[in-house]
Amino acid sequence: MGNLRDLIQYLEQFLPKQVIYLLMVLLIGLLTTPFWKFNFEEPTTCSPQGLQGYCYNISEKICEETWERFAKQCFDDVQKKTGPFRPGEMIGPKIFQCQRIKYDKILYYNRQNSQDERCRSLFQTIEEDKRLY
Repeated sequence: MGNLRDLIQYLEQFLPKQVIYLLMVLLIGLLTTPFWKFNFEEPTTCSPQGLQGYCYNISEKICEETWERFAKQCFDDVQKKTGPFRPGEMIGPKIFQCQRIKYDKILYYNRQNSQDERCRSLFQTIEEDKRLY
């Protein structure tokens, strides 16, 4: 305890109180950031908490690259089908639906957790989307 007091007295002599407060805030932020990021960050589609990451046996990096590539392809596909007069379709569920179908078409044999309720629901939705798309 004495060493900590000595350190604080040393810092008070050579640094203004505002700098000490700023350093304390930065230290607290540095120590708590991993907790906040882990507990409150929205999972990406390909993260282990996301559906594609959970329901397919593939690395997160390859999953994200594939998912993004299909996003560009699906944007072009939906734009061709709907034309320039329906811009809402470009950000809506049609692109997401197209991505899921293309992703599943390529990675069908990498499915896992097919008995899990979330994955079974995802696979069922994809099969329904294939009939509509």
